[in-house]
Amino acid sequence: MKTKIIEETTEDFFASGRAIAQALDKGESINESRIVSYEPDDGPLTSADIKWIREQATPFLPKGKLLKKTTLF
Repeated sequence: MKTKIIEETTEDFFASGRAIAQALDKGESINESRIVSYEPDDGPLTSADIKWIREQATPFLPKGKLLKKTTLF
């Protein structure tokens, strides 16, 4: 997987969002060029990506007998 380093500081990120929120609060329309846009990612994960993630996660998964299971639905 490729990772892109974002060189924007946290202060810059929040400042741009704050300016947009203030304009919206005043009822102003937002020019799309003021909205932060992100480059598209590489798309959905491939089977190889998923396999790699599972292999990396396996040592951290719990082992042994299931004591209790709960679900939301």
